[in-house]
Amino acid sequence: MDQAKYFGYSGERVKGLIFCSRIEEARELSRKFNEHGWRTMALSGADSEEERARAIERLTMDVQSEDDDYLDYLITVDIFSEGTDIVEVNQEVLELVPAGSSLANLYAGEYTVKQIMEAMLVPSGNDAAYALAYHIAKNELGEGYTATEYIDYFMTELSEYLIEAGYSKTNLYNDPSGASMQADSHLDDINRVALKLLNYDFVKECIGKSEFSIQTPQGEFTWKNTNEFLDENSPYYNANVKGMKTGTMASSYNIVVLYEKDGKAYLITCLAAHSNEGRYKAVQSAINTIIE
Repeated sequence: MDQAKYFGYSGERVKGLIFCSRIEEARELSRKFNEHGWRTMALSGADSEEERARAIERLTMDVQSEDDDYLDYLITVDIFSEGTDIVEVNQEVLELVPAGSSLANLYAGEYTVKQIMEAMLVPSGNDAAYALAYHIAKNELGEGYTATEYIDYFMTELSEYLIEAGYSKTNLYNDPSGASMQADSHLDDINRVALKLLNYDFVKECIGKSEFSIQTPQGEFTWKNTNEFLDENSPYYNANVKGMKTGTMASSYNIVVLYEKDGKAYLITCLAAHSNEGRYKAVQSAINTIIE
């Protein structure tokens, strides 16, 4: 801001975008800027299309007086670089999804990256995982390849990234959905990913409801969350559980839980329980023993 004053600027006033790595950081920065007289707003992928459009309108508007509802800066995390990109889901990539795996039941058509991620997180949509892998690879390689070639390229790049980023205990074995019976991971890697995801408000929103819906050009999709801690009709319902993720492979029942109480948040992970009931009892036991 000082640099803008020193070097000058084009137009009637200074206005711009400020990017942050975390939603909480964006909100805190906006609050502090507003305290010093700037008009700013924190915006993320969790905000509706109407809210985003109105915020951009306020940023770009011509100011006639101080009474105008304008913004000097938008402070954002992901909507101008992630989340709102359009993913083209086609029948070719949907046919690659392993038979019998969990699905979001996507149709061929257009979705946002955010919607595809929600389709992966809530119903564990392996079709969404393949669609996102296809999208990323096609953006890098360009046109002219088969769906299989795009997926193979993505998995090669992902395997290299996992090693470089320190996720050395995870191997998906050429399946972007992780549905391969050979796929394996480790508590450390799972918790690292979970904590990263919790930086995004739209993730917290979609994993924290017993039922979640999205609106797309293909129509409305509604998914039931398999996390029974969120279901008021389940014997495992717990109002302090704010969601996260379940996963089942063969006879291995897993769950990652976000538990909040008295202003504190806890991440509780249970891997390889022998039954659906076992994973909920294990987490509840941890809550009763360690937290309460």
